[in-house]
Amino acid sequence: MKPNVYGWLFALAGALVGSVPAQAQYANKSLRLIVPYPPGGGTDTLGRVFGQKLSESLGQQVVIENRPGGGANIGAEIAAKSKSGRRW
Repeated sequence: MKPNVYGWLFALAGALVGSVPAQAQYANKSLRLIVPYPPGGGTDTLGRVFGQKLSESLGQQVVIENRPGGGANIGAEIAAKSKSGRRW
């Protein structure tokens, strides 16, 4: 039996068309990447490298913000209370 190639192509085209409007509204301002550890450490370096690659791939500015303290709870709290338009 041959797989239904046209069915798969139709499903793929529908998924791609459905995602276009969501991408048009994404990231109209700079993104904030919160690193819950102090600057200068390995986590900060990794966050900065990740932020740079993310900025290149998205074409948006990525701001790295270090918020150490409280066993990373302060950074997690700031991320949870951020005013992003998206809630998980």
